[in-house]
Amino acid sequence: MTRPLPEPSACGHCGINRRDHAQRWTTAAGWHTWAQPTAAQMADRYRALRAIPIAWRTK
Repeated sequence: MTRPLPEPSACGHCGINRRDHAQRWTTAAGWHTWAQPTAAQMADRYRALRAIPIAWRTK
């Protein structure tokens, strides 16, 4: 099973949506609060979502 793609506005460190975030730990950032993703991260996430057929996005 593949990991679902993060929404474009999800955390810049871990990809979790702001609403569900609180505090999280990752190996790269350690304990952190939600961080605004960079413009490049958001653009990459939008491109990745567009590459997936619409029927597969809801699964």
